[in-house]
Amino acid sequence: MCFFGWLICIGSIGLGVIGSGAVLPLEMGVSPAKAAWTAGVLSVGNAGGRILYGRLCDRKGRSFGMGTASASVGIASLGLLSAQLLGNGVILTGAYLFTGLAYGSLPVLITYFCTRQYGTRYRSINLGILNANGMVTSVLGSWGGGVIYERNGSYTAAFYVMIEISVCALVLWKMLNQGLQKEIKYGTDKDTL
Repeated sequence: MCFFGWLICIGSIGLGVIGSGAVLPLEMGVSPAKAAWTAGVLSVGNAGGRILYGRLCDRKGRSFGMGTASASVGIASLGLLSAQLLGNGVILTGAYLFTGLAYGSLPVLITYFCTRQYGTRYRSINLGILNANGMVTSVLGSWGGGVIYERNGSYTAAFYVMIEISVCALVLWKMLNQGLQKEIKYGTDKDTL
């Protein structure tokens, strides 16, 4: 359950940013061409995140990958808020990259967690269940961010919510690791810290 909650946290932030990808730079006075380029950084980060987190999980394990993704989305959320408050396109581009990297970690970590936690016998259905987080994240992230924007006329409040959600992701990651440490202690571990 902690893992599914963690997926929802990271996915909601990712989809919330993707949903406003080109709008934010435009609000900061960037030209439409530069806004499209900046929004494209999200996709580059997403693709890069899949490769990066695949490598991280192979070398350091699921826990390290999840911790890194949690930190990445926290940094991204702070960066988004800073970019909005300062009107800084460079910070925004960096925040988009970190968001894309964290969001790109999800397919890798879902597969890694599913295989390690449940084995391969029912992997197809287990992957389907874990990937169902998209039903929740699309509502919380894209739609929720839009509602907050409509009510406040700015994404600033949404970025504060994203910071809070990233803290929740860190807490859920820590809770999941406590369960993993018990598995290691009792010899039922299928992962590494």
